[in-house]
Amino acid sequence: MQNWKSFLIGAILILFLAVGGGLAVFMALKTNTTAPVAPTVPQAKPRAEEPRPSDYYSCQTDSDCACGKDVSTQACAYGNVKYIDSKSQCPDFCSGFAGNLIIKCLSGSCAQINTKAEPACRLSFKVASLPAFTCDKIVLSPDSQTIGSGGETRNLTVNTSGGTGSLTYAWAASGGTLSSTNVKTVTWTAPSGLSSSQTWNISVVVTDGQGKTASGDNCKVNLSYNPGCNSSCQIDANCPNDLSCVSGRCRQAACPTQSDCKCPPPKKVCNDTCTVNSDCESQYICAGGNCRNPSCINEPTCVCKPVLPTCNSTCTTSADCPSNLGCVSGRCRNTTCPTSTTCACIVPTCNSTCTTSVDCPNNLACANGRCRNAACPEMVGCVCQQATHKECQGQACVTVAGVGTDTCTSDVSCRPAATPPPIPESGNPLLTAGILLGGLALLAVGLMVAL
Repeated sequence: MQNWKSFLIGAILILFLAVGGGLAVFMALKTNTTAPVAPTVPQAKPRAEEPRPSDYYSCQTDSDCACGKDVSTQACAYGNVKYIDSKSQCPDFCSGFAGNLIIKCLSGSCAQINTKAEPACRLSFKVASLPAFTCDKIVLSPDSQTIGSGGETRNLTVNTSGGTGSLTYAWAASGGTLSSTNVKTVTWTAPSGLSSSQTWNISVVVTDGQGKTASGDNCKVNLSYNPGCNSSCQIDANCPNDLSCVSGRCRQAACPTQSDCKCPPPKKVCNDTCTVNSDCESQYICAGGNCRNPSCINEPTCVCKPVLPTCNSTCTTSADCPSNLGCVSGRCRNTTCPTSTTCACIVPTCNSTCTTSVDCPNNLACANGRCRNAACPEMVGCVCQQATHKECQGQACVTVAGVGTDTCTSDVSCRPAATPPPIPESGNPLLTAGILLGGLALLAVGLMVAL
């Protein structure tokens, strides 16, 4: 048994040793396979390239390009022949180690081309071409290609893209007059006396500092005269068939004052539908959605029925008024009170307005424009106050002199009021209580006897 335990312990130790040795070998192999880190080597900065002219690579044909040394820097380069000394060769640079490089003019720019198959690993680059020199547009001011009359003008400005150096201009026109031909903006004037349709072509050729030109459709514009509304004219034949020549302009004969040749719709007549008063003829108004006579808006014929005269109606003679009225100063009025606009005469009373005493009742007089009591015109109620008045003296009502208000009417009204008899006082409360108790006792005895 002891041997068996010793054998087990030895096997476990051997197993641990084997695992530890395997791990050590694995770590050693991993450490040896790691690539060493190369030391950092400072890189030399390339020499800054000197700026080159904008047309350094420009060309039109292959013969404009060359490879050799830059005439200024003597560095190997290629570009326009005027900047390259092709006699000073740089074989490896110009033709390449394998002789497969050539210089060509591509899209207006000198470029170095590899004529053979490109290697699998290569360094490629593209030389940006210069933008094309073109016309963008001719801008008109006013912005209209239609001419309305002779002598009318347009300002024309040409806008371009690309090009180098200063630009020169050459304008031309098939008709009319140009203010100049060699500036960017010109003024064109239409011929005078236009009477029929015409079209004029105006164009410009722009040249840059290298002799490149910009032309084409964008450097052209057409201006035309087509007789129409408001066009200048001398006779009707100069205008379209539906227009007439009125005061030197093509207009609608029905409404010659309308410069747009659009005649407003005709005014509506009686009972036509409408929205506003201006829809109707001048003698009507728009009432309830129809053109009506303003004096009788409910009459669909717009003919107002005669109105019988009444009070205050206009008149010439009394025959124009009702039988109970007369014509006074051109109005039907009550002849008894012609100043009343209601024809109702008002009977004057105290304090009525007046001009003379005739305007007041017989017992009153006109004082300061009011009917008042002549004895006391200051009294609004027309009642004069008395010269005496009554007052209490002692227990008697006597009349005393002087204006005042009566304070009594008889001697009785001056006497003090009678004093009422005194209310008797209540009796002895104990005696009252005894009487009540005695009464109750007698009532109880009586009830017992009765039972």
